[in-house]
Parts: sequence; C-alpha cells; structure tokens
Amino acid sequence: MAYCKNQPNLFRCQQVTQLGFPILFIAVPLVYYPDLYAFTLLPKRLLIQIVLTIIALFWILDWHGNFSLSFRDTRFKLPISTYLLFSTIALSQSVNPVVGLVNLAHQLTFAFLFFLVLNNIKEKTIPSLIRISSGVGILVSTIGILEAQGIDTELLPISSGRPSATFGYRNFAASYLIMNIPLALALWIRSRDLKDLCLGTISTGTMIVFLVYTRSRGAWIGLAGSTLIVTLLVIYAKWRWKTTLNLPKFPFPLRPRVLASIPVMILSLFLSMSPVKISFHDSQAIDEKKIDFLEALTSVVNPGADRGRLLMWHHTLKIVSDNFLFGVGPGNWRYVYPRYDRGDMLTPNSAPERPHNEILWIASEIGLLGLGSYLWILYVAATTVVRILRNPKKPENRLFAIAFGTSLLAMLGHGLLSFPRELAETSFLFWTGLGILARLDASAIDPFKKLPKKS
Repeated sequence: MAYCKNQPNLFRCQQVTQLGFPILFIAVPLVYYPDLYAFTLLPKRLLIQIVLTIIALFWILDWHGNFSLSFRDTRFKLPISTYLLFSTIALSQSVNPVVGLVNLAHQLTFAFLFFLVLNNIKEKTIPSLIRISSGVGILVSTIGILEAQGIDTELLPISSGRPSATFGYRNFAASYLIMNIPLALALWIRSRDLKDLCLGTISTGTMIVFLVYTRSRGAWIGLAGSTLIVTLLVIYAKWRWKTTLNLPKFPFPLRPRVLASIPVMILSLFLSMSPVKISFHDSQAIDEKKIDFLEALTSVVNPGADRGRLLMWHHTLKIVSDNFLFGVGPGNWRYVYPRYDRGDMLTPNSAPERPHNEILWIASEIGLLGLGSYLWILYVAATTVVRILRNPKKPENRLFAIAFGTSLLAMLGHGLLSFPRELAETSFLFWTGLGILARLDASAIDPFKKLPKKS
C-alpha cells in the first residue's frame, strides 16, 4: 500500500505526523468553548484526542506504506503500563463508573501522547516546538496582563477567575505558565540569533508578570522549588561530572545576552509590582489579602492560609487507609469524601471535588499500588535527566533535559497544593515533556529486523 509514497511531499504521512505536534502546542492553550460547563477542559482534551488520532493514523499508513517504522524502546514503558493497569483495576471500585471511565480515558489519552511523541518527534524539531510554545506564552500572557489591569473588552475570553487568559481560571493559567517559563528561558539561554533572543526574553518576561498577577502561591512555590533543585543539580553536574551545556559563545555570549535583556527585566519587575485591578462582574474576585504582591507573598504564613487543605488531607489519609490496595476508583474521591468530612469542608457553598494534593489524590483513587507506579514514572524521569546530563548523544540535549525537567518538577511541586494533573494543558506539557526526555534517552528498535543466524 503505497498511498503515502505517491502523494506530493506536503501530504506525505511523515509531514502530516510532524505537523500535528506544532498544532497542539499552538491550539491547546488557546482553544475553549464558553457554552460548556467545563469550557476549557473538554474542548482542549477533545482537540488533543482528535489530533493524536490523526497522527496515529498517518503513522500507521506510513508504516504500512514503506515498512520503515521503528519503535523506540524506553525505560518508561513498564512503569507507565503498570500505572495504567492499576488505574484500570481501580475502576472496579468506582461508586460512579461513568466518571471513572472519563477519568481513565483522560489518563489513557496522555499516555498515548507519550508514546506518539517518543516515536514521532525528531530531535531537530525540539527547538521549533520550544519557539512555538514561547510565542503562545506571549499571547496568553498579554491577554492575562490586560485582564489584570482591568481592561474590559468583549474580546477577552470568558473566565471564572481572572486574570486567566484562555484557561478559565487564574490557578489553571498559573499551572500552564510555570511549565512553559522554563522552556522560554531555555530558548533565551541557547539563542544563536536575534530572533530567538528577543522571543525568549519577551516570552519569559511576560509569562513571569502574568504568573505574578495570578496570585497563585502554590504555583510560585512549584516554580521556585523546581528551579532551585535543578540549579543545584546542574552545579553538582558541572563540579562532579564536568558537565558543559554547550552554550553559544557567538554572536550572543552570556554577558551581552543579559545586558540586552535588562530593559525587559526592569519592565517586568515594574509591572509585577503593580496591584491587580479586576473590574469584571463575571469573574470571582481575588482574595483581598492577595491584591498586593507583597501581601500575597507573606500571606503564605498567615493563619488559615491552607484554606482547609490540611483537614482534607487528614480525611483523605483515612480514605487511603480504608482503601489502600486499589483505591475508590478514578475520579471517585468526590463521591466518597463526604462520608469522612464530618462537616469540616462540606458547606452549603462548598463541595470539594479533589483533595488539592495529587499524591494523596492518586493514593485514594487508585490505591498505593497505583501511587507506587506513578512514583516509579517520576523516578525514571529523574534518572533520565541525570543520564542525559552525564552522557548525552548530543551536548545540546543537556539544556533540553534541564528545561523539560524543570517544567515537570514545577508541575509536581504545584500538584502538592493543587490539581494540575486534571487539566488538559498541563497534562499535555507533562506527558510531552516525558516523551521528549525518553526520546533524548532512547535507542531505536526495529521489531522486524532479522537477527543474525547462529552458526
């Protein structure tokens, strides 16, 4: 079946497959449909599923047409398969099987994304994807900054809590930003021409301003913690393993690059210190204690700053102890939790749907076996970053590993206080990041290659 071979280059299967991932990097953060209840989650997830199906179809057609498809082996294969297995088994414990199936489909979608990224993204396209993500970061951040400055126009997207750009709520926007900022910063660090230098600088600056405006303290902690940990790792690697990042020395060495970025840094600092002015009637107001940046920063240590999370975590631990093997079913925490609440969080105006801690959330819904397999995935991701730092196939892969490693770790840090794993845009960046790390680390395997005969 030579369908793909006989078409013009524009329509050949490999070109179509490669085009799908840039489309996702552009469209996933931007798409939403205001007439739905979950007006950002459902359209973004549906878009991902449609594009992944198209990528998989053309990948199979290319395989069938020229028989040159190769599968890449990866150390992620077993932990991801185990995680999906326990998630599927946990479905049998669900009080609401429909919600369980929807939640399981969410996890399967992004595991599918991982394997498509691993087998279809080429190393040479990674910088282009980072450029696209940085450009989209500028666009959504500009929208968020306009919202934060009280500029009211019908052109701005609908929101439940501004400033949120196209993400529906300010905390959701913050989750996306902390995963995208490390990528834009990597673009700035590796810039070899004026275009990349300007794009990386402006993207990093605008996203940091928007992140500050979201007043999401958990996101700040996640990004700061991940940056600190990865910085210490890089220092250790440079000292112990003599690791170098192969940074460009011409035409943009580090010192001129910093000097050229100072105006953007000053402007970003000035905007960040400005108070948030939300004038929209259709949006939940920011807590009065967070309107000023410094007050929001110091409010972390104020009494009640946890917003009841400690009580939810205490009750969730009881759920885990009662259902430690297979949990209560994917997405079913919300149906079981009321029996344990004892009036602490359930009120006429409040009904929590998740415990705002993803480790406890996973343990309660798919059990300790499922949590163990998820931690196994994270362990493989961490060791993959270390392996690339120590002995990459290409020196520049080290910077990509640092960027995506920081991005993933930022999401995990925020996940200790929130639920970015439920969101389509952050799950997209998380599993794409895992796939790229695996791609940088993997070796190609041709399942149809004939082994030499033994004499």
